[in-house]
Amino acid sequence: MYERREVIVSALNKAIEIFTSHSEKTFDQVLSRGLLPIADAVGLDRVVIYRSIDIDGNKRFGQIYRWDRTEGGLIYLDDELRELPDIPVLARWISIASQGGCVRIRESDMAEDELAFLRSFGVKSIMIIPIFTHGEFWGSVSLQDHTSDRYFDEDCVDLLFSAARLFANAIIRAETRQNAEKAIDEWIETALQEGRIIPSPRGKLVFV
Repeated sequence: MYERREVIVSALNKAIEIFTSHSEKTFDQVLSRGLLPIADAVGLDRVVIYRSIDIDGNKRFGQIYRWDRTEGGLIYLDDELRELPDIPVLARWISIASQGGCVRIRESDMAEDELAFLRSFGVKSIMIIPIFTHGEFWGSVSLQDHTSDRYFDEDCVDLLFSAARLFANAIIRAETRQNAEKAIDEWIETALQEGRIIPSPRGKLVFV
């Protein structure tokens, strides 16, 4: 088991390096490349990142990113996956995750509703890890095996939690940066329209 942990730790270090010193043009490329070492080390066929969304006062899951080994990286999300249905199995998982619990099941132990839902996606084993930010439930990361009926390694669960948080934190940082850049652009546009700043002959913006 020690060797197994060493493999995952090495993969985590590779992922951290990718997320902190990337050369890719887009965040999607960074995330896709950063997920790969962990997926290889753990034997994952799919990784799905869910955001918690509030609809009519109820928490729901909405997919925001999905990495798929067969497809070779991140894949386009259908509209129905961006807002998953309000069904008992998902409500139960959200309740568990929002309280800090982890869902870890395999095909041979699935309840009937779990089996019916997951079989449509080809899932044989799944681990759903909760993500919190500033004390609030943010969403979850789903690690999936579509080949083997197994529990993810008990002795490596802490490392899988670290990997999930690494993925989510990368997304949160990217969203924060994007929102800040958007706010600055909107402020500049308003200031230009109101004449508070003007372009200088050298192409810079100056206050007037």
